[in-house]
Amino acid sequence: MQICRCQISYHGIYDQETIDNQPDLFTDLYKRVSFPIANAGLALRSIDSVYLSAFICSMAASSKYLAKIFPDWIQTSIVDNVRKITSINENISPYTNNQIMYCAEKIQSIVPNGHLEGLTSPALIINKLVELSNQKTTQLELEDQSPDDSLGLNDSIFKHSSSQSALYQQLSDAEFDKFKKDKEDLANERNSQRPYNQLYY
Repeated sequence: MQICRCQISYHGIYDQETIDNQPDLFTDLYKRVSFPIANAGLALRSIDSVYLSAFICSMAASSKYLAKIFPDWIQTSIVDNVRKITSINENISPYTNNQIMYCAEKIQSIVPNGHLEGLTSPALIINKLVELSNQKTTQLELEDQSPDDSLGLNDSIFKHSSSQSALYQQLSDAEFDKFKKDKEDLANERNSQRPYNQLYY
């Protein structure tokens, strides 16, 4: 995991040598600042989760245009009154197909029961992501919002405004749950070198 010096600077540390000499500590801090503010983080985003969700979601967002320009690569048809991708010729752009599957499989390994559960082909994955992008909740008009809503002090009216935000949220939740479990396990370990683990937890 690449540790961002900008994020580490939030903890008052600016020296690269200090960062290099304590990788476990700063990896821990990197994870903390990536969590939402509601989870005591700084909402600075995890670049790993952004990468995994951004690539396949950008492919989904551009899929209908790619299908028009490259019909031999991406084929579509009307299914239940909705235009969907019916197949993708994996021989035409194997690198892109492999990258879609890599990102999807990585997400599935982190969130086994998430949005991409059971999807085993690029066409199914892209169709699901397009579907997620179309499942937006209704946003209140500006004049209907309270001051706290307009300033973002209350829960967001949009639970998921795009397929990427939906995937990122699941990845973030899974990482936070794992982080809590790891800290709980550490707190329950007897360690004379770290006698305050339980209090720290």
